[in-house]
Amino acid sequence: SFEIVFLPRHLGFVEDTLTIHSSFGAYEYKVMGTGISNPFRLRPLKGARIPINATYSPSISMYNPYNTTLQILEVYSSGGYLHLELPNGLPEGNETIWE
Repeated sequence: SFEIVFLPRHLGFVEDTLTIHSSFGAYEYKVMGTGISNPFRLRPLKGARIPINATYSPSISMYNPYNTTLQILEVYSSGGYLHLELPNGLPEGNETIWE
């Protein structure tokens, strides 16, 4: 078994066909999902045109709608390289840096 993660890039209903190729043949599954607004006000980073040998360093800001501190456990990227830094640029930080 396996999981499919749905990361919508726009709001609303989406459906498509997922094709899985194996040594036993190809299997098609109808998949669907609904993109909803993000409570953390995060937006996908898409459509950037970056020249060869250039650096792309967009700032990612996240809104916390809760009364408690958030802990980020995982970050996903569809690209092959992702580098994250703390807001102050140091390799480590204490808890107050995120509050």
